[in-house]
Amino acid sequence: MPVFGTSSSLSASGYGFGRSLQSFEISPSTTYVNEGSSVTFTIEAVGVGNGTVLGWNITGSVNASDFVSGSTSGTTTVSNEQATITLTLANDATTEGQESFQVNVTRPDGELAVQSEMIFVSDTSIIPAYIGTYLFKSPRHFKGTGADWTIPSGTTHIYVRTSGSGSTGSITNNSYTDGPGGAGGYSKGLMAVSSGQVYKVAVGTIQNNGSRPSNGHSGGFSGILSGPTSPTAPEPAFTSYILAGGGGTGQPNLNYAHSYSTGRGGAGGGNSGQPGDYVTNKPGSFPAGGGSQSSGGKGAGPVPQSHNYAGSYLKGGNGGGGGGYYGGGGAPGLKGGAAGGSGTIVNATYNPSPQFQRNTYTGNRQSVSPTMFTPDYYLLGPNPISPSPWGAGGSGYNGPYSTYSANLNRGNGFVIIHCFRRSPVTGDMPSTFTILGTY
Repeated sequence: MPVFGTSSSLSASGYGFGRSLQSFEISPSTTYVNEGSSVTFTIEAVGVGNGTVLGWNITGSVNASDFVSGSTSGTTTVSNEQATITLTLANDATTEGQESFQVNVTRPDGELAVQSEMIFVSDTSIIPAYIGTYLFKSPRHFKGTGADWTIPSGTTHIYVRTSGSGSTGSITNNSYTDGPGGAGGYSKGLMAVSSGQVYKVAVGTIQNNGSRPSNGHSGGFSGILSGPTSPTAPEPAFTSYILAGGGGTGQPNLNYAHSYSTGRGGAGGGNSGQPGDYVTNKPGSFPAGGGSQSSGGKGAGPVPQSHNYAGSYLKGGNGGGGGGYYGGGGAPGLKGGAAGGSGTIVNATYNPSPQFQRNTYTGNRQSVSPTMFTPDYYLLGPNPISPSPWGAGGSGYNGPYSTYSANLNRGNGFVIIHCFRRSPVTGDMPSTFTILGTY
């Protein structure tokens, strides 16, 4: 779109015509230009004599390094009442985002003759947002020194995917069939971070992160926290960011005549852990409850006994409750399966892109949430302790306790962290991942 400027001053020597009869118009060849491309400004200088030298300068968010010429000012000469200015944008390797500028044309005495409309420069040399990926597969207790992880240099955002640990089925040494354990939950979300910050990366198994022993071992939670490095620090001293809950333990002795339950432990969460299996026709009793977003799940059995088996913040209830943001309730003796702990995305950052949304999912008894099987899940490789997926609940067993029975069809948790140098948008999640560390 042309922009006009007219003179109202008296004529001056060297302008060719009386200055009051001069007018200027400037038209750019484009108002959007990519780095490495050019834009030409055509100046119509009506009433201005041949050979008149006009000055020009650039104002806006650009600087001299943004142009191939290395300059933001110059001159152009009028011929047949017309002059041109061609500017070529440098195709640099600096990520700057969109920039803009205007060209100001001046008369020989330095007075402004006309100013162009705004020109927008597209930053085509943007460095990819994705930096690389870290895999956490080995057990990490959130209170231990081994849980500390420092945000790498240049990282401003991390995208986290995590699964809690599956529980064992009951591993009571008897000849009865025992109930299966619950699977871990699954959570994902984006966090705004700063290089050098230290967080706790927790990876759940059956002996950490809120796991509680019973007739088997419940699953511990996995995810991102912050807090002190001390094995004796109280749970409320820690801040939770993104967590996935662990599964609850299965019930022993399902064939016992007085068993009122199908015996399955509840899966981890999710916004809430799954309750333990229980047949509710036993008078005065109820099943173990899953952890929620504000409280631990109640234990199985009659009140007030159930209060002794309730879950709490970051801890499953006695009797095999799963670890979680809030732990699942336990189930003592023959009171059914224990419940799963909850997950959380309470401190995850909102991002509108479908690729970077935050959510938390509850498994279904022994089975993990199918949403867990994203392309980056396969970076983990096979579950090293059984053929089942990572985070799967263990099967019940009816023989002597052994490492085999504890891990029968079970999976520990995991954490996958993708690092970005700015807040990611759709398209920034790569199809091929760069593994920067495996723990």
